[in-house]
Amino acid sequence: MLSACAESGEPRWLVHDGTVLRREDGSDVLRGAIDPAARYRIQGRRTLIGGGLLRIFEPGRPERVEPLDAAAAFDAGEGRLAWVSAGQLLRDGPHGPERIGDVLGGRTRLWLGPAHGFGRYDAGEVSVASSSTRRAAASTTACGCRAGRAGWWREWRA
Repeated sequence: MLSACAESGEPRWLVHDGTVLRREDGSDVLRGAIDPAARYRIQGRRTLIGGGLLRIFEPGRPERVEPLDAAAAFDAGEGRLAWVSAGQLLRDGPHGPERIGDVLGGRTRLWLGPAHGFGRYDAGEVSVASSSTRRAAASTTACGCRAGRAGWWREWRA
């Protein structure tokens, strides 16, 4: 089992049987060995694999590939996909990738839930964490907290 979730009350999962990457309905996504360093996610009928590239598989469509800073630099949830490429935080928009803002490339990790998102990066002795709601992310406004030698403080970005 590489990934599992529930979307709109429906269980979804992704498994590898040693030769085939397969979804909960038995459909094949990809044949061959898996990359143990990659991150695997499910978004509706789409299967996402992140390593050096973000590979997006959707039944009936050609594989889509997006540049990705690191395996942990993307996440997907019900109706949402965000990733980091070349120091930019991007989301899947109706006409392709949309820029949300700038982040520290190669050092950013993302997590998305149904209503909230969380991002984190480290730069030397400073750790920056940011969270947003679905509404805030749509307007590129987020609240972040920074940790440094002086402790934690809060910042707002618009």
